[in-house]
Amino acid sequence: MEYNGKTYHTGQGNNMFIFPGIGYGAAMCGAQSVTEPMFYEGARRLALQVKKEELDKGMVYPSLAGIRSITAQVARGVCEVAERDGLCTVETPKAGWLKHLQTNMWWPHYEEYV
Repeated sequence: MEYNGKTYHTGQGNNMFIFPGIGYGAAMCGAQSVTEPMFYEGARRLALQVKKEELDKGMVYPSLAGIRSITAQVARGVCEVAERDGLCTVETPKAGWLKHLQTNMWWPHYEEYV
């Protein structure tokens, strides 16, 4: 997309960045419901992940290379809003939500078959 002579590169912000983080955060904190403020906070956390260099290149979303870190930040926002709004069914982890989310994030492991 071009605006004022500058090209901007859009992407799948909802499908790639927002929805996975919303779902992960809601599941990990045992949210009783998913609310509009959770989506707002997830989007805000996503926006904070875009680096100045990426903005200068016309990128609207951060690089996909950091997807796991970005997902954890979005999920953290969801957990914190759920906690603030009394929607958590899971106690706040001693190490904090971010560390808990990063530690428990699923990593693919493929067995070698002969």
